[in-house]
Amino acid sequence: MPLAFIYKLAGHWPPLTWLARCEAGSSLIRVMCGRAVERRLDWFCEAVWDAPFPEGNLDQTDLVFGSGGRCRDGGVIFVSSGSTVDRLQLALRGNCTFVSNSLPCLCEAIEAQFDPRFQRYSELFETINQGIERPLPDLAIAGGSIRFIYYSNVGWNGNHVRLIPKPVKRRDFTRFDNYAEFVRHALRRIAENFSSRERMRRYSWVGTISRGYDSPACASLARAAGLHRVITHDESRPGECDDGTAIASALGLECIMVDRLAWKNQAPLEPLFLAADAQGKEIMIAGAADELADKVLITGHGGGTAWSMRAEPCGEFLARAVHSGLSMSEYRLHRGFIHLPLPFIGLRQLSDLAKLSRSAEMKPWDIGGAYSRPICRRLVEEAGVSREIFGVSKTGASIRFLRGEDAWSKHGKRAFFRWLKSRGHKHGVRAPLLIQAKVCFVVLEIALLFSRRGSGFLRKSSQRVSRLLAAWIRKHKLNDLAFIWAVETVRTSYRGPQF
Repeated sequence: MPLAFIYKLAGHWPPLTWLARCEAGSSLIRVMCGRAVERRLDWFCEAVWDAPFPEGNLDQTDLVFGSGGRCRDGGVIFVSSGSTVDRLQLALRGNCTFVSNSLPCLCEAIEAQFDPRFQRYSELFETINQGIERPLPDLAIAGGSIRFIYYSNVGWNGNHVRLIPKPVKRRDFTRFDNYAEFVRHALRRIAENFSSRERMRRYSWVGTISRGYDSPACASLARAAGLHRVITHDESRPGECDDGTAIASALGLECIMVDRLAWKNQAPLEPLFLAADAQGKEIMIAGAADELADKVLITGHGGGTAWSMRAEPCGEFLARAVHSGLSMSEYRLHRGFIHLPLPFIGLRQLSDLAKLSRSAEMKPWDIGGAYSRPICRRLVEEAGVSREIFGVSKTGASIRFLRGEDAWSKHGKRAFFRWLKSRGHKHGVRAPLLIQAKVCFVVLEIALLFSRRGSGFLRKSSQRVSRLLAAWIRKHKLNDLAFIWAVETVRTSYRGPQF
């Protein structure tokens, strides 16, 4: 008997979260989901892709962002994002297989308890940087494990799962115009998909812009598909100006300036970002929360790989030198937006992109040095942006509160220490360590303040103190405990009646 979906709406859940329960021997796949998940008889999604929405063929393209499921040939295909900044989570309990686009949601459904012997969660999530062709470690939990699925789709035949490679077409990137038009055309098709009248909830574009290479290149490509509004931050890191207003103006885009630390004025947000990758570096995007609901957010994550002149061959399998973008994967489900990291469009042909970057055709846009990206420079300059106002130096926008480079929010720090006081003893946290940790966090905040506002010897000394304190935090596994706290905090969003 062909498999079929049966849905249960969870109105109290974050709008884009879904959880599928696949029972061996049963023809019904039970899907519980938030109110903004599109539900049809034989498919569901919180996704956009480069084909007509009503047909629901999100499983038949590599240009899909978000996730969902599709009945196909008597079985079911669960579809992951065509990037490595989102993923699916999978776990087995008895004769049931659970699949979800949210780690905390899955943990709540299977009543997961973290293995106290496991540590270095951030390193576990960073392993995706090695690429999708290498086996990735599972997340150990009491009595089992949770498997992470990036990029590949997951097939269920009624009894067991298997990985299904995404269909990848070979495109002609031998010339710049071929590549640029391919991306623009893909974005136009995606825009038609997310604005379809057949959707319960339609989306619109919003982009990001900085003074680097990647986001200006993305914005210049997306204009032809209807992008007209972008977000910029005043700084990328403490003291590093990253205001992209002038670039946005040259591109004819409306630009919204956001304070890098505006996220601290909201309810504690650290858990939503830490629960995704145990680092939470992209938390600064939450300062633009009002701009994100019902949007497809275009970012430049992956640009350092796609548009580098020194790309490694393993990049064909989406290996990256920098870990970024993943920490948004839980937050976006709560806020209600799709993340589209534009450089992943065509990234499986990295060797062709690297050849294009180094070609004679692109020589006029190669400025030399370690930070030269001819494809980006040509895209942005031909769009009317002056050469001297972008791509000068790379800073990398992020909030590194777990690495001693930024402070936690007051609300987040208080919530974390309340959890340590009430639950920390289960993870070996005793009163002396708790007191030391409180002192450490206070001194770290003071050191960061002097590091930001001081100069000369005072600034260097404060930075050294910050690094030492961050090392102490890692040594005593407070980073790992912060991840566990985050997941336990966020999973309360999924409490209540299950299937």
